[in-house]
Amino acid sequence: MHRKSILSLGMLPLVSLLAPLTIFSLLTSSNLRAIAGEQRILLAQTFQPPDRGAPPSSRENSPRGGGESSISGNSIIPLVPRDQETNDLWGQTLSETPTFFLYVPAQMPHAIKFYLVDDAEGELIYEETVTLPAAGGIVAIDLPMIAGKTLQIDKLYNWYFEVQTNSQLSVTSRNPIVGGFVRRIAASSELSSKLQTATSDSDRSQIYADYGIWYDLLATAATLRTTNPANWELLLNSVGLGAIIEAPMITAISPTHNPGASR
Repeated sequence: MHRKSILSLGMLPLVSLLAPLTIFSLLTSSNLRAIAGEQRILLAQTFQPPDRGAPPSSRENSPRGGGESSISGNSIIPLVPRDQETNDLWGQTLSETPTFFLYVPAQMPHAIKFYLVDDAEGELIYEETVTLPAAGGIVAIDLPMIAGKTLQIDKLYNWYFEVQTNSQLSVTSRNPIVGGFVRRIAASSELSSKLQTATSDSDRSQIYADYGIWYDLLATAATLRTTNPANWELLLNSVGLGAIIEAPMITAISPTHNPGASR
């Protein structure tokens, strides 16, 4: 079945930053699907999205994003696959402090704000503002190793990137926002054994791909981007992100960004 290409940037009304709980009451899963465009997934050997299962009942009748779009000067693009059944941007991780990657075009105004929200409770877990260089590129954001800010096993979280075009938000103001989901899972004994005996990041990268662990796979691939650009290219192509393969990495990526290697 044909799917339309690359995530578009949606718009969602936000209220005053003085009322974060009100803000996140608006950022429901239904709204999230409504503001997100479609992204084509090309399955390749590099990454096979796992079977997510049925979405929670509260989301079964949520509207899905639509409309064809392309990368342009005002598009921010999370480096996350889109689930073919639910149309959500989502992925799994083994890490309690995963890394989130976002493509930002050149000359993006002001800054990007990252939010992490407990999907079940609607509680704001973490937020961070990233100042953007004029040149644009790929930003990486790590969750801090702070009590209460890390991911719990088997819990679903929403993440959001908000473009700070308007620092004085009101009920009528709008900031572009895009978001998706992350779930931390526990490694099976088989997966743990394979990761413990892996002798290189390349081996770990393949293991993450085999088990459908997207966030850890992408973080590992980012550390290998210079030495193994072909793997980076194949990975992004496999999830419909081929247009940003050549985008520079704004954030320095080192093995400490690799969840499987150090956490």
